[in-house]
Amino acid sequence: MAGEGPPRGEPDKELGTEATLDASGVGTPEPRPDSRQPLTPAHTGPGAASGWKADDLPMVDPERYLIGKEFARGGMGRIMSARDRRLGRNVALKELLRNEADPSARFIREALVTARLQHPAIVPVYEAGRWPTGEPFYAMKLVSGRPLVDVIADMTTMEERLALLPNVASVAEAIAYAHSEEIVHRDLKPANILVGEFGETVVIDWGLAKDLREAAERPPSRPRSAADNDTESDEPSVDGQTIEGSVMGTPAYMAPEQARGETVGAAADVYALGAILYHLLCGEAPFVGRSVDEILDRVVRGGPVPLEKRAPAVPRDLRAIVTKAMQRDP
Repeated sequence: MAGEGPPRGEPDKELGTEATLDASGVGTPEPRPDSRQPLTPAHTGPGAASGWKADDLPMVDPERYLIGKEFARGGMGRIMSARDRRLGRNVALKELLRNEADPSARFIREALVTARLQHPAIVPVYEAGRWPTGEPFYAMKLVSGRPLVDVIADMTTMEERLALLPNVASVAEAIAYAHSEEIVHRDLKPANILVGEFGETVVIDWGLAKDLREAAERPPSRPRSAADNDTESDEPSVDGQTIEGSVMGTPAYMAPEQARGETVGAAADVYALGAILYHLLCGEAPFVGRSVDEILDRVVRGGPVPLEKRAPAVPRDLRAIVTKAMQRDP
């Protein structure tokens, strides 16, 4: 961490920490430039996110938020519960752990991309800014729920798992909306889907999202392994691990072209949706292995074990959806 962060009073003991968010965070509000930083053409249009710096965000008085406990942390930031004193509501705050140029740009880019997505199944964002000490942050809705991967694990029968189909349908609708805005998630997996107590479904962690309207992306190189990956992973497990660098995403749910480190489009999200449905129907991820490299190799070499072999009771129409979504050819 670059610093200890801004001084912000004592934690609010009344704030709960039941909310579950991915450690790498979600969404951010459309940042308003500081009064000393007029909005220029570099800050507008499809590639706007790449032109932002922390200094472009408005400075926010730390006294506005009463900070609670940290409840999630990833390679780029940490998420804390907080009380917005001005509006009288509980929120989640994400802070950047390292205020270096590249992580800061990516952090703000994540904020801007997510702020564009206004959908019931995508976490809304409220504000982006920087503390007087310079660290950027953003505020979002404090979401309570359990990751879909944990919900599936609790289901012991096909009938119970089929009852979760509406949640997967909600995710598909949210991703269809994101694609209409030319945003590709690139890291869809059951761990990035929250299921609330009343059946609500929320897609989180847009940190690897790609804006298809941006002019260009860094050319892909060879696929990286966990050993030579120089950025932190946001998931500790092997089959659910998010990796970055030449290959970005989670191997067990990753399209073959993504596993090869190639440029990807909306088809990669469609593949991941099929992989999520596969996991729901048979209770296990489509690919497993002892290491990231092993899983990547299996994804590149061929498809998963056919559903009819792992779960013969899966309805034929759902098998057909999975088979089509997980086609090798994008």
